[in-house]
Amino acid sequence: MNRNPGLVACLAYILGLLSSLPLGPEPGALDWGLLTLVWLGLTVLTAFLAPRLWIRGPEAKTWLLMGFIALGAAFYCHWRIPQPSAQDISRSLKPPLYLPQTVAVTGELLNPGQDNGRGGRNFFLQASLVQKQPDPQFRPVQGQLYLSLKSAPSSLGACQKIRVTGELYRPRAPKNPGGFNFAAYLANQGIFSGLRATEGEVIGRGNCAFADLRRRIVDVQGAWLKPENGAGLLISSIVLGQKAVSLPLPLRRLFGQVGLSHLLAASGYQVSLLAGSVLGFSAALVAPLRLVLGWGTILLYLGLTGLQPSVLRASLMWGGIVAATVYQQKIRALGALLLVATLLLLIQPRWIGDLGFQLSFLATWGILVSTPYFQEKLDFLPPKIGEMIAVPLAATLWTTPLLLGQFSQLLWAALPLNILATPLVELLSLGGMVSAVLAVIAPPLGSGLTWLLAWPAQGLIWLAGLFKNLPALATGQTAPWQLVLVYSLFILVWLRPNLRPWRGWLVTLGLILLLVPSAVQSLTQTEAVLFHAPQTPAVLIRQPGRVTLIQTPGAGEGLIKPYLAQKGVNRIDCALTWSATPALKPNCPTLEPLPFQPGLWELRFGKQRWWLAQTARFEPLPAIPPAQLPTALVWAGKYAPLAWLDQLRPPAAIALAPYLPQGIQRKITALGSELWITGIDGAVLWTPQQGFRPALEETDLR
Repeated sequence: MNRNPGLVACLAYILGLLSSLPLGPEPGALDWGLLTLVWLGLTVLTAFLAPRLWIRGPEAKTWLLMGFIALGAAFYCHWRIPQPSAQDISRSLKPPLYLPQTVAVTGELLNPGQDNGRGGRNFFLQASLVQKQPDPQFRPVQGQLYLSLKSAPSSLGACQKIRVTGELYRPRAPKNPGGFNFAAYLANQGIFSGLRATEGEVIGRGNCAFADLRRRIVDVQGAWLKPENGAGLLISSIVLGQKAVSLPLPLRRLFGQVGLSHLLAASGYQVSLLAGSVLGFSAALVAPLRLVLGWGTILLYLGLTGLQPSVLRASLMWGGIVAATVYQQKIRALGALLLVATLLLLIQPRWIGDLGFQLSFLATWGILVSTPYFQEKLDFLPPKIGEMIAVPLAATLWTTPLLLGQFSQLLWAALPLNILATPLVELLSLGGMVSAVLAVIAPPLGSGLTWLLAWPAQGLIWLAGLFKNLPALATGQTAPWQLVLVYSLFILVWLRPNLRPWRGWLVTLGLILLLVPSAVQSLTQTEAVLFHAPQTPAVLIRQPGRVTLIQTPGAGEGLIKPYLAQKGVNRIDCALTWSATPALKPNCPTLEPLPFQPGLWELRFGKQRWWLAQTARFEPLPAIPPAQLPTALVWAGKYAPLAWLDQLRPPAAIALAPYLPQGIQRKITALGSELWITGIDGAVLWTPQQGFRPALEETDLR
C-alpha cells in the first residue's frame, strides 16, 4: 500500500462518495456537521491506530490525507446533484405544481422508447420549444422530459424531432413504503418534469449517426422473425442493451422476476467478448494497428450502446487491457478496476448511487478475487464447466448483499438459472455481435444468422419461464450498517489469508447480519399501515406471529408486495376482503360492516377501532356509545364527512385523497382530530408507542 498511495486515495474517494448517499438530496447543516464529525473522528482514530496495528501499511500522515479526501468527496458529490436550470422546461409549471398543465412541446427523442404495457411507449425528450396556453407563441426552453405516448408507431424512435401536446407534470415521490421513487430516478438523470400525451407529430430529424446504425441493426435482426415472439429483440438487447432497444414489457418483467435483468443490459461481458475476439483475430498484425483496431471496436460499441456507466467502466478497463496485451505489459486488474471507477466518479460522482454502476463494479470485483477460489473447489469438473459455475458464483456472492439492500428479496432461482443460462448467453452474445456486423455489410446474412439464433433465444425465454414460479424469500429492509459490516467481512477475508479457512463461517455470519435483524423485528413488532389507495382502501396489520391483509381481491397488489418484501413478510395469516359477508377468522382482526350506514366498515384489532367509509353519501349517524367510538375515521375523496367528525371526534382523521381544501383542513383540525392526507403525507403508519405517523421518511416524500 505504501508503494501505491494512489490506490488508497481512490478507495478513500469512493468511500467518501458513498457516505454522502444517506444524507438525501437536501441535507441540513446538522446532517453535514454530523458527517464531518464522523469523518474527522475516523480519520484521527485511524491515523493513530493503523500504523501501530499495520506496521507495513501507510503512515499516519497518509491516513490523515485520505480522511480529508473522503470528506471532500462527500461535499463534491452533493455539489454535483443535478438542479433544473433557469430555462429548464420544468420551470414552465405554474402553481399549484401538483396539477398537470396543458402545453405543446417541440424537441428531439433521445431513445427508441420502452413499451409501457398499456399499448404506448415512454421516451426521453430533449425539449427545445414550449407553448403554454393562452400564449400562442413557442418559447425556447432547455432540459429533458419523460414523455409518455398512448399511441406510438414502431417507426417513432431516437433522434426524430417531434411536436407533441399534452399534460406537463412534476414527477412525485412514492406515497407508499417500498414503492419505486420515480421522481428521484428521473432527477438523478437531470429530468424534473414529465409529459403525458396521446401521440406526437414528427417534424424532422436530428443528428442520427449512431441512432441510425443502431436502428438498422435492430431492424435487420428482427426482419425474419415474428415480432410477437420477442426473440429478435432479445438478441438485440443482449448485444446493444435494453436502453437501445424497445423490448416488450412482459419479457422485461420475466427476466427481472428470475434474476436475469443483467442480460438485457449492455455490460462488461459484451465488451470483453468483443475486445478478446479482436485481439485474437489481429494477432498477426503489428502492434499499433492492433491497438487502433481494438480501441476503435470498443469506441464503436460504446457509441452504439450509449454512455451507460457499466459499459463505460468495462470499456476503459478493456482499453487498458488491449494496450497491455498488444505491448506485452502486465496489468493489475484490481488496481485498474479501482482506478477506472475513480476516474468515472470524478467525472460524474452521482454514478456512485447508480445501481447498474454498483452492480457492475461489485460483480467484476467478485469475479477477480473469488473466482480462483471457486475454481479450486470445483477442480474435479472439466475446466470449462468449472468456470461456468465459478464465475456466476463469485459475482453472486459479492452482489447479493447489495441486491438484498435494494429489493429486500432473495431470488432462489437466480444463481442456478444464471449457471444454466451461461452457454446460451455466450452463444447469443457472440452470434448476435456477428449478426450485427453482417446487418451493416450484408443485411440478408445478418437476418439469416439471427433467424438461426432465435432457437437458443427461445430456449433462454423458456428456461426463464420455467423458473418463474419459484418463490422469492422476502428478507426485510437492510440497513446501511448491515451492508457495511457484510462487505467489511468479505474484504477482511480477501486481505487476510490466515482467515481464509474460516470463509464458510464468515459468510454464514454475513447472512445472519443481513437476515436476522428484520426477522426478529417481524416477530416482535406491532404496527398497522393504511396505504394510499383512494379507490380501494388497503390495510396491513403486523402483530407478533400474525400478519393481516385487508384489500379488494386482485387490487392493490403492486402497493402491497414491495412493502411485504421490505418488512420480510413471506406469509399472510389473515386475508380479509371488503365484502357484504363479514370475514371472521380466529385470532384475526375483525372487519364488519356497520348496519346503520351502507359502505361503512369497522376494523378492530387490539384496542384500535377504525371506521373506514367506502361511500360518498354520509348519512346522519345514530348516537354512538362512548365505548364504541372509533379511534380513527378513514374516508376516500376530498369531501370530508364533517358532520361525522363533529359527532365522533376521533383522535385521527385520515383522508385517502390527493389533497383537501384548506378550509376543510382547518375545520377538521379545529375539531381536535389529528388530520392525515395520504396524497400529501403518504401512507399512514400506526404503532402502539408512537400512534399515527407517516410510513415514509421525510426524504422519501420529496
